[in-house]
Amino acid sequence: MSNHNSSDAAITFNKFFTVLPWLYKRRSTIVGIGLLYDLYFGSVVKFVPKGVSGIERFLFRTEIGALISIAVITAVTSSLERAFLTLDNFIVVLTIFAELGTVTAGVAFLMISGEFDVSVGAVFALVPLVFILLVNNGMDVLLGFLVAMCVGALVGYANSQLTLRLRIPSFIATLGTMYAIRGLLLVLTEGFPVDYEGPYHPLIYVLGGKVPGLGIRLSSVWSLLAIAVLALILDFTPYGNHVYAAGGNPVVARELGVNVERVKTINFIICSLLAGVAGMFTLDRLKTGDPLYGTGYELSAIAAAVIGGCSLKGGYGSIVGAALGALAIAALRCAFVLLGIPAYWYEALIGTILVFVALFNTHLSNLALKYR
Repeated sequence: MSNHNSSDAAITFNKFFTVLPWLYKRRSTIVGIGLLYDLYFGSVVKFVPKGVSGIERFLFRTEIGALISIAVITAVTSSLERAFLTLDNFIVVLTIFAELGTVTAGVAFLMISGEFDVSVGAVFALVPLVFILLVNNGMDVLLGFLVAMCVGALVGYANSQLTLRLRIPSFIATLGTMYAIRGLLLVLTEGFPVDYEGPYHPLIYVLGGKVPGLGIRLSSVWSLLAIAVLALILDFTPYGNHVYAAGGNPVVARELGVNVERVKTINFIICSLLAGVAGMFTLDRLKTGDPLYGTGYELSAIAAAVIGGCSLKGGYGSIVGAALGALAIAALRCAFVLLGIPAYWYEALIGTILVFVALFNTHLSNLALKYR
């Protein structure tokens, strides 16, 4: 058995090293893709120092770490397993991305304003479970959805008050909220999944059903819409400037008239709402609620945001970059399945990528400061 595993490992490493010449031959194409990306996103991304142009401008983008991660994952996996570039796999990646990307967008929005929320994974499980329990006990589907979303928003508001009024660091406050919610859900369900027994309402289909003839789920559309809206708010509205200011230097922001507490409260609520919506995306596909759904999503979302260029200190980052980070993680999950790599290597690789990308982004930030 060990000889068989050793031979499989040798074959995998041999295939990996054949990728390097393939990448070198296509270096012009890769650079061209990068330049097209630079032209397309050049008007919506900040933090590019003056006096640089062309490929240098591309390298200074906050999204560069995520884009490189996606390119490497795609190139390596597709060279080892052709099924990675098929439509079926693309749909699977999009399904994972729809849920993780929606959570990540909210987490990134909050991180840029200088706070964390590690309770999003628990809210991801809480909202659909509240909805299922209410509808299973006779409540109208639309009313049950509104009540469940209000519960998610209430969690975000509670997190904001713990952080801003009681002065508990957001990481600790939301960590406590996460454990409290998980414990409550385990008590309510006795640790078992709860099947949805209500009617198949159009709302459930609209949130996560499949588009006829395409196989793509509508949750992907809603996720991209949420990401686009937050990106536009962040880069083209006064409120977006307030978000950057609240995270970058809250003292100066207050002196300039920014209501930092209100901005952060709103962002906490948005973060929890998006986590709840992402949880509702699963209802059409899984038709159950589980107290353990979303476990690990909080750290995956933070990792995706950092890979996408968001600063852990606040005041810096982009929603587009965070979404690309979520796409990289979704692609990596599918890559592990297709290549038959044991699942326990996934966390180790995510951690490694996170450290290297964080170092890379820090280096670029330092270079940008020198240019300025």
